[in-house]
Amino acid sequence: MNRRDNGFTLIEILVAVAVFAVISAITFVTLNEVLKTGEHSRKALERLGDVQRGFSQMARDFDQALPRGIRNQYGSRDAAMVWQDNRLAFTRGGHLNLLDRSRSNLERVAYGLDDDQLVRYSWSALDQPIGGAAPARQVVLDGVTNLEVRYNVDGKWVDDWPPVSPQKAPRPLPSAVSVKLTLKDYGEINRTFALPE
Repeated sequence: MNRRDNGFTLIEILVAVAVFAVISAITFVTLNEVLKTGEHSRKALERLGDVQRGFSQMARDFDQALPRGIRNQYGSRDAAMVWQDNRLAFTRGGHLNLLDRSRSNLERVAYGLDDDQLVRYSWSALDQPIGGAAPARQVVLDGVTNLEVRYNVDGKWVDDWPPVSPQKAPRPLPSAVSVKLTLKDYGEINRTFALPE
């Protein structure tokens, strides 16, 4: 009897090991799920941040929109805002001049799709030389499959700007622009930007 009280039997050790194995397995599965959920949440927050930064970039550009048309690479005039080459192009002010060069603070920018990416194009000179100038290209948002733009004129939404008939244009710029993006993960997102008077 004394020998049995001094130690554990093989069955008692096997039961203790089995209980420990079950508890360890449950803990591992739970911890693994927590880590997966944390990683998924981190990626979702990064994606949401990318979308918000993209729309913030567009908002800054639209807030600075100006009614200044340009002379294009063919020598003809383009409107202050125009949809061409599957891009929404417009003139904006507030172009920073950190090196204090002798140049305008106006900039021509455009938004368009390229390989499922929303891209912002910018030209340092408004009036383009013959043959055109290569724009600077900045990827604003990945995973964008469609871009649609509508314009608000006197409280009514229209699909074309500038209007086909010049008499229909009450001003050089619409009062607001509605941008609808279709994203692979979020679906359609519609954002409306008011333009300065």
